[in-house]
Amino acid sequence: MSIGIIIKRIPVLFTLIVLISCSPPARIPLDTITYPYKKGSRQECLIVFLPGRGSRAADFSREGFIERVRQAGLPADMLV
Repeated sequence: MSIGIIIKRIPVLFTLIVLISCSPPARIPLDTITYPYKKGSRQECLIVFLPGRGSRAADFSREGFIERVRQAGLPADMLV
């Protein structure tokens, strides 16, 4: 690889390093909230909601997603 190619890629590499360093560390295990269809039983269907960057598990309930699934009558447990 020539030095010219390496020099041209430095801004891209620098940008990637900066973006990676801005990410908060992952929590292991992830914070989760479960919404069973019926208490005390498990359904065959499970809906998993994955929050985006900067979102939290509780945002799905606050934004009405859990209620909308319930209103649709889907016999599914939910995990966020």
